[in-house]
Parts: sequence; structure tokens; C-alpha cells
Amino acid sequence: MKIFTSFLIALFAIGFNTAHAAINSWEQLQNPGQAVYEIEDTTGNGLSINCDTETANRKFYGRMVWYYGEPVGATNAEDNTLDIVVNGKTYNIPTVDGSDKAELAWVAFVNAIGNAKTFSVKINGNEAANFTVEGERLSETFFQNCGHTRPNK
Repeated sequence: MKIFTSFLIALFAIGFNTAHAAINSWEQLQNPGQAVYEIEDTTGNGLSINCDTETANRKFYGRMVWYYGEPVGATNAEDNTLDIVVNGKTYNIPTVDGSDKAELAWVAFVNAIGNAKTFSVKINGNEAANFTVEGERLSETFFQNCGHTRPNK
């Protein structure tokens, strides 16, 4: 049984690490306790939103947004200031520290990106990539997994 379990873990890890986001479309990856939402633009830049699906964990850890692409390679809000711009309004992607300020920033970010048809990503105040969502916006499960319900829009 240990060999079979090890095989499944290795298979899952290989599959998870080689997954690529769909171009201009949100893709959801799920494993126990974790949900990942990814999108890639036509030039290969990607955004990945990782949410811990365990309710008790959400405010203190388990949320991370990664940007992959030019000009920095791979980065997150722990390493650089990350913002998204939706309809001309800038939303900070906060680090997870358990504070009410970070929680409010997370709610604003989730609501903005979840309903966006187009958005850009800024790294340290400089525009890094533009994304256009073709097809469906993020599903209701995004709002459930990331700790909030879809706002009425």
C-alpha cells in the first residue's frame, strides 16, 4: 500500500507541476484543502491564485497569488508589491498576516478579479502584463474556496 500511495503522490506532483493555465481562460486545479485558479495571457505570462479551502485557515495563511512571466520570472506578494488594475482602479494583493487590513484588501482583490473581463498586473508599480478573460469569469466555487461569496453585479 505504501508503494501505491507513493506512486499516486509522485504522479500527482508531476501532473501538478507540469500543468499550465489555459490561455485567456481561468482554469481551476483542486486537491484536498487547496484550490488553485490560473490564467495565462497570449505571451506566456501567468497569474495563479492559491486558496486554502479550510475555513479556519483563511485569514492567517493559505492564500497566495503568484505571477509568472516577464520581467521578473516568478514572484508573489511576499517578495514584491503586486497589484491588479480593473477598470482603472488598483487593488493591492496583500500578504497574509491575519490583520483586518490585509483581510479587507483580500476581499477587495477577490471581488475585483472574480468579476473582471480584463485586468493588468503591476509589480512594484510597473505594469507587467495584461489579461483578457475570454468566456466565463471565475466560478462561484472561486468565491467559496477563497472565503467569500460573489458580490451582486
